[in-house]
Amino acid sequence: MAWERVQRFRFGASSWTLWLDKQGRKPRWIMTADREGVSVEPKSPGLNSKKEAMKVLAELLAPRIRDLRVEAGITQEELAGRLGVRSITVSRWERGEQVPSRDALEKLTEFVNSQNR
Repeated sequence: MAWERVQRFRFGASSWTLWLDKQGRKPRWIMTADREGVSVEPKSPGLNSKKEAMKVLAELLAPRIRDLRVEAGITQEELAGRLGVRSITVSRWERGEQVPSRDALEKLTEFVNSQNR
């Protein structure tokens, strides 16, 4: 397989890379966790769609976002207000139904950093 790096996602100290392999009859997608901030090329055959690969990331982020909010002692509505998104969006993130946008991930990282001071 010839994996091509498509996009990186960062949240706090963690990062993930979305990969694409166009060489087969159908494109294959996969999400990998980076090691010490370095993208590691996948070894598995991947998934049939980008949507499936993004679902993996959504499920990884969901408990982290929820735990962050709960530890901060704020509601979904309060977190949404701080990030400039709707509360239903935060709810979808926490249920693993949606991946935060790059901008939202950056704001979440800033929020994490402000909580750790």
